[in-house]
Amino acid sequence: MKWPSMAIALLISLHSAHAQDRVDLATGRGYLAVCSREEEDWRLACNFYSAGMNNMLLAIDMIAGGHKVECTPGQTTLADKQRIFLAFLRANPDLQDRGSPALYMQALSETFPCSSK
Repeated sequence: MKWPSMAIALLISLHSAHAQDRVDLATGRGYLAVCSREEEDWRLACNFYSAGMNNMLLAIDMIAGGHKVECTPGQTTLADKQRIFLAFLRANPDLQDRGSPALYMQALSETFPCSSK
């Protein structure tokens, strides 16, 4: 089974297994709810979603024609970015109903602003 198929299968199983929880990773509030849990299936869902948002930023950088939107230092790991994003969400509860990808970009750009040079 290829990675995209595995990710879809995982998300479908999480939706079925945890339907009563009704969280939506697409919002900051949902991301915070899922990524604050310790159970392995929730951590996997968080990691897959975080990797997707990270890849989105890399893709935007590639198509932006030299205008970087993601300026984290090279040694910054996905786990580091997740911690930054979770801290940002906790510090900004008034923003949590907005889309998590836009908030992810905001959290990283405020923590690691791109130089204007």
